[in-house]
Amino acid sequence: MPAKPQFSPQELFDIGVAGYLQELRSLVRIIGSNTFADLLPLFTHYADFLRCDLEQHFPRDLILKLANAENTIYADRVPEIGERLFNCANLAAACETFNGWTIDTGTLSEENCAELLRDNIQSSGTEPHRLAEIMAVRLNRADAIRVAQISKLLGLTSDSNQYEQLALGASMARRDREGFHRIPGIGPQMPGAAFSSSSKLNFAAKSCDPKSLVIIDNDRNLEQDFEQINRSENSRIQALNLDLYEGLDRLVTAVEQGDCNPRNLVTMFRLEPMALPEIPTFLDKLNKVVSKSAAFLATIGSGNTRLEFTARKAAMNELAAQLRARGLRPLRVILYEQEDPEISPINPIFGVSEFASFEILFCHLSSAVSVRREPSNDEATPDKLSTELNPDLWNSFLPSNRMEMAQGVIEFLKTQKRLTDQPTQMLNLGSGVGETTSCLEKLHPSFSVTDIDQIPFNRELMHKRYLQNDVSSLPFRSASFPALFSSYTFSYLGNSNEVMREWLRVLKPGGNAYFIFHAPHSAYLNTAREMLCADMAKDFFKLLPNFPGRDFADLYEWFCRQNFAWSMAFKQEQQFLSYAHEIQICKHLVEELADSMFSTDEQIYTFFENLGTTEISVNVVDKNFTVQPSNASRTEPIVAWFVALRKPTAVPV
Repeated sequence: MPAKPQFSPQELFDIGVAGYLQELRSLVRIIGSNTFADLLPLFTHYADFLRCDLEQHFPRDLILKLANAENTIYADRVPEIGERLFNCANLAAACETFNGWTIDTGTLSEENCAELLRDNIQSSGTEPHRLAEIMAVRLNRADAIRVAQISKLLGLTSDSNQYEQLALGASMARRDREGFHRIPGIGPQMPGAAFSSSSKLNFAAKSCDPKSLVIIDNDRNLEQDFEQINRSENSRIQALNLDLYEGLDRLVTAVEQGDCNPRNLVTMFRLEPMALPEIPTFLDKLNKVVSKSAAFLATIGSGNTRLEFTARKAAMNELAAQLRARGLRPLRVILYEQEDPEISPINPIFGVSEFASFEILFCHLSSAVSVRREPSNDEATPDKLSTELNPDLWNSFLPSNRMEMAQGVIEFLKTQKRLTDQPTQMLNLGSGVGETTSCLEKLHPSFSVTDIDQIPFNRELMHKRYLQNDVSSLPFRSASFPALFSSYTFSYLGNSNEVMREWLRVLKPGGNAYFIFHAPHSAYLNTAREMLCADMAKDFFKLLPNFPGRDFADLYEWFCRQNFAWSMAFKQEQQFLSYAHEIQICKHLVEELADSMFSTDEQIYTFFENLGTTEISVNVVDKNFTVQPSNASRTEPIVAWFVALRKPTAVPV
């Protein structure tokens, strides 16, 4: 590994000052851009913007607009929408660099940047050598925030609390943990003060951690620090002071033994070529410790010489080539000015060379990666409902007439005067791929719906505002949404009182909630029972326990080999997979969930009254998808329960 240059305390201080001046001048350019006034409000609640409003500001097809045929984005030659993206990422980086500063954006200019910096240095009262260390930490974290926002604004990564992260060559993980997951914020100088693109603004960055983190680095100077991490973090964060390959082998063992979850985010900031002598071997080992939906992100710095930078570029080229050879499509973002053969230094577009990332490589590892871990007793096995099914099949056993269902709900709510034409942010809990959401927004345009479910995110498949998360533990502040909706989800969670309390927690006081529930003797469940009684279903469940695979890969061909009738019944694999998924859901609903479903309207009234809700309306959905009061006379089984209620304004739930 190349030797790190030794700087004197004064040189370190001078480098920090140069970095801060560069970030201040970058801020001046952002303030003077056409995008600043529009971007500034996003930073008042930045995490909510990423979760709920990303598509309104950065379109879904942004990568297609910015990347060339080689799937590479050059930051120095992007159209206006690309400048907007990089301005937002740099504004986020400024929140870390100037964390705790108040800056008068109306008077800040190129001419007074040095004066502002000098005043802040003097007012800090900190010794230069200590200040140099602080500036270095913040500039490192600021660069990581910039990288993180580029990936998030492009829709490549999302909320930190869903990530089981692996940080490689991470030292103390200041970039991977402290930088990548921090939440930037900008606010007025004081509550009630002016907040505009020409007022005094406070800059801040808030700590946020991934769900779990494993660090691998072989720096022997970090032994005591790593020991302290392993003692104090209660296994949520583990640090391995090992060679990269040895550390990955150790992690493989932990994953296979069930002591560690597979990683769904791998970061490798400031990649060193010497750390990856054999990239195919590295990817083979990595494949054994990551989940099917894992994201991989690597960056390179400038190195100490032009030769070192050339070696870093070559390593990124080979890494990208090896990923493509495995059927993947890595994205590269070039963050340095294109080279002039006559000029030796390579200049970063953002920041200073000592701290800046010069290139980002991002790749969704997706189906090309498999986790080689034996399932534990309580995990999905071939004769149980699998949570790893194709996401486009997840909604297969729902009423096909989603539009009619949504139309019946909307018409009923209008007659009950439970809808408003005012813009309403609504959270759809257990949304699937968002087909019902699209229907609701089309029928009632005032709804702006955010979907949340555990299905791995697919930008092309999902509704435009989608968050992958456990729906029983929501990542939102209390009273975040004025409306909630959920369709055929609550029964899968056991009609849990605790889950419903969690849902109602994020509903604003006075807000409305609309729920469609399974009914145990509905036409919906009766159809499931009929399907299970058919000879085809009996044969399916007779054969399935003998299937040697762990997911649906090769299931169709295997069934056809067992019984020729399966190839006659299903001419295409997709048709068979849809049936296989549907019939397992039928079995799950009828045999495991039906007993916990609401069977009477009295049960529903009592359930929600005990939770303190008001204006409870319990209704049924008939076969024509018309919503009627539950006490209305009927001769045929219902399709579902439909419940509307309100959260009281005085006593929160």
